[in-house]
Amino acid sequence: MKKLHVDRPDNIDDHKEIDLLQRLAISWETAPDQLDVVVNEVDLWLRSRSDDSVSMPCILFLQMSCANQEFKCIPLRKARAALDDHLRLKDSESEFDETVESLEQEIDRLESKVVNEGHKLKVAYQHTIDELQSYVVLYTVVHALIFFSVIFVLRQVQLPFVSFS
Repeated sequence: MKKLHVDRPDNIDDHKEIDLLQRLAISWETAPDQLDVVVNEVDLWLRSRSDDSVSMPCILFLQMSCANQEFKCIPLRKARAALDDHLRLKDSESEFDETVESLEQEIDRLESKVVNEGHKLKVAYQHTIDELQSYVVLYTVVHALIFFSVIFVLRQVQLPFVSFS
């Protein structure tokens, strides 16, 4: 992180713009109510100035030169616009964080649902397997009984063409 040092030039009498620029520069990360006070003061001062005014204190202070162009925007306006951009980005970052948190909660909910549904399916499949195994056992027992019953009946009848030796 770099520090911005803003000092007053010695040869300038009107320091209001520089004071506002300095206060704005150091108040970006202050409490919202403190920032509002500085922003309101900056906005009030900027409203009293026209958009195309040349700010000699800031031009001398920042030693800016514009070759063959009229200086259209004072540094304080740029700093104020940058603050608006910064605040918008902060808001969008917090919205992004909320969206990410919401999506993570949704993922957790869906994972839990998948686990629960998987457990329900496992129980249902196990029940079906148990029923099929019971059916196979019953089917085997019934067919064995029928087989042995037929053999028993055939032995009782003793047909001449059937031999049980």
